[in-house]
Amino acid sequence: MAGAVEELLRLEPPVQLTSRMATVGTKLGDQPIAEGDQAFVSIGGANRDPAMFSDPDALDLDRALGVSLAFGHGVHFSAGAALARVEGEEVLRRLIQLDPPIEERAMTFESGASATFRRVNKLVLH
Repeated sequence: MAGAVEELLRLEPPVQLTSRMATVGTKLGDQPIAEGDQAFVSIGGANRDPAMFSDPDALDLDRALGVSLAFGHGVHFSAGAALARVEGEEVLRRLIQLDPPIEERAMTFESGASATFRRVNKLVLH
């Protein structure tokens, strides 16, 4: 169950986009970044890097995960990551155990309207 949650988080991390302020001048590829510049970072894109993940756009519940940035990294790592993972496992477990199964049910789904954050506003199974 934990591996499935990690793969789902890799494909659809809760935070899709963030920004950082450069504290020193640097270069990213051929692009110079000056001290004080704001750089936007696509976490969702980084989690689909083909250099890190084979067939990165595919859902593979048996994938041996590399370094996913679903909950950030370093000093920007989410303090709530462990709780979110446990909650994800419990939700997934309950969805799998539904009777009748989820694939036999009608569903009403509403997601949040944000390019930055992924969230479910409403999920009703009929």
